[in-house]
Amino acid sequence: MYDGEANEEARLLDLELAQERRELAAIKLAATKEQVAKYYNAKLVPHKLNLGDQVLRRNFRPDPKHGKLASAWEGPYLIREVVGASTFKLSELGGTKIPRTWNAQNLRRYYCPA
Repeated sequence: MYDGEANEEARLLDLELAQERRELAAIKLAATKEQVAKYYNAKLVPHKLNLGDQVLRRNFRPDPKHGKLASAWEGPYLIREVVGASTFKLSELGGTKIPRTWNAQNLRRYYCPA
C-alpha cells in the first residue's frame, strides 16, 4: 500500500542525492575544462611578430568575382609600431600608413619568395 511518510522520506533523499550529483558534475566539468585548456595551451604556437617584420593581413572582404577562390590574405605590409602584446600598426612597403590597429590573429608572417 501507499505510505505517505516513507514516500516523503524517499523524495527528500532523492533531492539530497540530486544536489550531490550536481556538485559532482560541476567538479567533473571544471576538471575537464582545465584539461582541455591545458591541451590547447600546449599546442598553441605564440605569434612572434616584431617591429619591421613583413606580414600578410587577413582579407575580410575578398573580391566577390573570385568567389571562394579569392585570396584570404593580402599584403605584404610592414609592422611600423607595436601597440600591445599582440596588437600592431601596419604600413605598406612604400611607407603609406594603414589607419587601424591589427591583432596578431589577423596577421601572418610573410616569407619573401627567393
